[in-house]
Amino acid sequence: MMAAKSEVGLDKEPQSGSGSSGDHALGASPEPITLESMDFVGFFPEEVTDMILSLLSANDREKCSSVSQLWSSTIKRFQQGQISRLKYNWENGRYSVHCFPISDEFSYLYVFGVEEIASNYSYDQCPYFSAYATKNGVRRPIYFSVVHIDAELRKTTNHCQYTGFFGRVKEVCVWGGSIIWTCAHESLGALHYYNATLTPDTEMKTIDEWNFSNPYDIWNTISLKMDRNFIAVSNNQQYVKAWCKHTLELKLEQKCRDGALQQISLFDGCLVISNTFKTEPYSVIEIHNLKSNSNNGSTLEHTFTVDGKVQNLHSNKHFIVLDIILCSKTIQVFNKQSYSIIYSYDYDSISCCRFQSAHDDYIVVLNDDKYPRILNPATRKWSDIPSYALWTVDHLIKLWTVFDNIAVIRNLSDKTLQVFDWERNTQLLTLVIPEQISDKYVVASVTEMRIVIVDTFSNQVVVFKFG
Repeated sequence: MMAAKSEVGLDKEPQSGSGSSGDHALGASPEPITLESMDFVGFFPEEVTDMILSLLSANDREKCSSVSQLWSSTIKRFQQGQISRLKYNWENGRYSVHCFPISDEFSYLYVFGVEEIASNYSYDQCPYFSAYATKNGVRRPIYFSVVHIDAELRKTTNHCQYTGFFGRVKEVCVWGGSIIWTCAHESLGALHYYNATLTPDTEMKTIDEWNFSNPYDIWNTISLKMDRNFIAVSNNQQYVKAWCKHTLELKLEQKCRDGALQQISLFDGCLVISNTFKTEPYSVIEIHNLKSNSNNGSTLEHTFTVDGKVQNLHSNKHFIVLDIILCSKTIQVFNKQSYSIIYSYDYDSISCCRFQSAHDDYIVVLNDDKYPRILNPATRKWSDIPSYALWTVDHLIKLWTVFDNIAVIRNLSDKTLQVFDWERNTQLLTLVIPEQISDKYVVASVTEMRIVIVDTFSNQVVVFKFG
């Protein structure tokens, strides 16, 4: 066919007005044509633009928002429309149920006593989750499996061999294909890291090790945080460290101030550290920009002081949320730009609160009796969880939130999930877990788009898909 085309081309005579006939006779290429660049966001119909944006991940859309004001406003409109459609589906019981094996090659394990720490990044509608596995028919070695199910229910699984004993794993945090976990044994502790997106590099990396000065410290929770680009750890009143997730470059190493209790929160490169002193009536809050490339190597951007002792800390894109003991127990919300107090709320409780999650419009608070309540700081209104979710086997309420008014509650008295509108104090849905799923299932993720359930006993994944 190409020869035929060449022959046809040789039979053609140069057309007048198309350039130098001599150049064409010599076989020279015509001058290149410069096409006018076209911005499809401004040119295509809205429906076509939305189809294109729907093919992008939440992270990609967030990056595209910085292209121009037109792109930013278009993506914001698309996201608002998507959220409205998804919320309608939740409120009107429109969803589909899908059940399929986790893997045909691996057998999965149920591990007791391991706390999986949720990422505080809420924009990814299809987050990764972790599981523990061995190859079919063998007991060793054991692997961390990092599993991803995309919006079209296509499944990707990456495996990292773990040479240790799972009884020593304390905490696990998964974010966007990366997994970090802490291990402790006798007087030794370690922080391990694996990035499934760097395959075929499937090696586990140890990025930090420490000794416990007190053998009882092994049971103290180490504060472990991760976002898109960074890992941070606060280690039992010893130090705070932060690394670049992609290069493992140490971005921050700061010893604990004398006698201070340090807590950390990490969001999009902004590391917030609270320092609370036993002998002082105030706490010092540090704001670090881990993206900083300052000449002196410092990441510290701002420091401010709050009266009282910080018992709990959380941050998100816009706010820093503190639980403080002063004359009374107080929840304070600070603006992340001006560091001024936006909301302050005094609450009556025997003990301090623990923030399960903090969002722009509401805070999920877990008291020491492990009973969650939801606070709207602007209205100072508390919303209680319905009575059917008061008690569970491990005395810890399982609750996840979506949108600005809906909670998903795991009911361990039977194999159901309850969907509850806390603003209207109304039960919306009862989601029944398929019969082939065991009672040991784990709710791996809850987003506006779907709920993902993992059952290692039956080697099954269940997806309740709302969009």
